[in-house]
Amino acid sequence: MRKHLITAVLAAACACIMAVPAFAGVWLQDNAGNWHYDYYGRGVEEGFARNQWAWIDTDYDGVSQCFYFDENSVMAANTVVQGYTVDEFGHWTVDGVIQNRREGVSEQQVSAEVSRDITAQAPKESNYYSAYETAETDSGLTWTNGFMLSGGIDHAAYAIYDLGENYSYMTITYAPKAGQDVKNLGRVSVTGVTTGKKLYHSPEIGVHSAPVSVTFGCARENAVRINMVRGFDVLFTKVGLIK
Repeated sequence: MRKHLITAVLAAACACIMAVPAFAGVWLQDNAGNWHYDYYGRGVEEGFARNQWAWIDTDYDGVSQCFYFDENSVMAANTVVQGYTVDEFGHWTVDGVIQNRREGVSEQQVSAEVSRDITAQAPKESNYYSAYETAETDSGLTWTNGFMLSGGIDHAAYAIYDLGENYSYMTITYAPKAGQDVKNLGRVSVTGVTTGKKLYHSPEIGVHSAPVSVTFGCARENAVRINMVRGFDVLFTKVGLIK
């Protein structure tokens, strides 16, 4: 369980609508196998998250996921809490997609209305890119009207999009395509073409990794480059821009 919590990769442009803090602490497992989060980091009972949702950056990559802890500080898993679904590893999910928040992005900013969806827009430049009308993710979701980047160790897979104007935030949702049997690992990243700044860089993912949605800042960028570094076929949907 702990291995999955650390390595599981991070839909839509929304975050937990309930007010939740972001913590930095340590995960602890009790003798019954339940997981707790000690944000004091000292193993004291009053330091445990309880009766609340909490954004936690489990693998310290600057991207947090949302978890719920009950009155006994036990992390909820594979259930529905207050109308919100959490998966077997405790992540809050929407339609099977793990929700994520980049460090420095608030719930209000992430939940802002998407000003523009560029998913079906033809990229300015691309390599190993293809559009799809309908596609299946490895986790069994059916996505429509998106695009795919076919990663590999011998080529670069990317799509460059002109934004036309400045936006404050960008949200992307991605997942491995169904039916792949390769051992390659890869990463999804987004780079600002204007500034050259790395806007988002995922942990390593494989062909059976969970779907991910993440929101991050893209201010001062007139164009962005979405990359699949090494890897395999990855589907993208709901690539949105927020003012």
